Amino acid sequence: MLWTTWAYGDPGPLAQSPILTSAASPPNIVLVIDDSGSMGWRRSGQPRTPMSQAQDAAISLLDSLSNVRVGIASFGRYNFGGELDYPVADLDANREKIYQAIRNLSPGGGTPLVSTLQHMGRYLSGLGGPINPGNNTSKSCAVNGQYQGALTLRPDTTAQTYSISEVFPTPPYKRWRRATDESPICFWCQKNFLILLTDGWGWGNASRPLQNYCPTCYHPLVSVAAALHDIDLRPDVDEFDGDEAKNNLTTYTIGFHTSQSLLRETAKKGGGLYFEADDEDELKSAFAKIGEDILAHTSGSATAATFSTSLLQQGTDLYLTTFNTEFWTGDVIAGRLDSNGKPGPQRWSAGDKLDSQTSPDQRVMLTWNNDESPTGSVCAGFQQVSTWRNSVSLGLFVGPSARRSSESIGILRQSCIREKVGSGGKRQRPFCLAF
Repeated sequence: MLWTTWAYGDPGPLAQSPILTSAASPPNIVLVIDDSGSMGWRRSGQPRTPMSQAQDAAISLLDSLSNVRVGIASFGRYNFGGELDYPVADLDANREKIYQAIRNLSPGGGTPLVSTLQHMGRYLSGLGGPINPGNNTSKSCAVNGQYQGALTLRPDTTAQTYSISEVFPTPPYKRWRRATDESPICFWCQKNFLILLTDGWGWGNASRPLQNYCPTCYHPLVSVAAALHDIDLRPDVDEFDGDEAKNNLTTYTIGFHTSQSLLRETAKKGGGLYFEADDEDELKSAFAKIGEDILAHTSGSATAATFSTSLLQQGTDLYLTTFNTEFWTGDVIAGRLDSNGKPGPQRWSAGDKLDSQTSPDQRVMLTWNNDESPTGSVCAGFQQVSTWRNSVSLGLFVGPSARRSSESIGILRQSCIREKVGSGGKRQRPFCLAF
């Protein structure tokens, strides 16, 4: 049974884009490195300070990455929160500047983990520039203004709205001044990640709307991580068809010379992973595993099962993809967990919905314009293919004649006009909307 496979699947974050996502736009990665005073204390048996080891390990991670956007943050000395040392930028084009921002970190001060994480959420929403510019259409987009308006908390359960200034009352700093950087979220399909490395116990308070964000959020740090993974931080950046997207943040944590259930729970509620490290080699290994997980989330591949939330409970939606190798047909099937935690009956099938249409012309096809997009497919470049002329101009099909290319579009729309037995056409399929 297909549903049995779902019951034992490893829960993953909410699928916010098509299950097959080809080379999504480069993800935003904010690397937060603890620069508190204890990071300058050399541990017994260690040749160097934790700060020096963390700097080399972080650079080692970035050495292994390409086609990503990276920003560097730490703990501010003037605002009891986060400091934006280098705003998110293309790693390949700004590698040395980003590395220098890491090397410039020096230990001193406390460990305001809660407000730092909250400040990074405010940064992703934007601190300056045009207000509510929406989904950007430029392949060279580096920043995308700021969002001003209401944010919806707990959107899938007891939805409540608060102004962005209530959710994120204060911004991160750049040294002694408030940061005014624009949001790095350019496109609705652009995923956002935060890696938090610390050797201390986090302190601080969450804003009032983010307090006790979930029933098991026993600490403000857990509440903020859960909220950032649940909230759409840029409600103005919607999908290409106008549907709402969830531009959220996935949080990873690393305990360096510390073992904490708090950091583990923070990563769990933040949709990420938790690692511990007691020396530089273990730290590099932790960074490498996080890098692999980020790339797995952004490279685009079929998934056996996807869940509507990271918390499995009654009412959790389940999604399964299938593929028939004989007829080259696929499907997306939706179900829901019952009160016993078991998969219930099928709720809907994408294949059934498509087969219920009466004409191939009702099938909407989407592709992307390579001339208007960065390397690889980017959500901002998706366009509807309604005619053969559009399909050729977008580079979807190249055929020897207009007739053959038009037929190819028809085949994908489930037209079987060329599949009549004895017509010398193509192999006949079991599912057709027109003959």
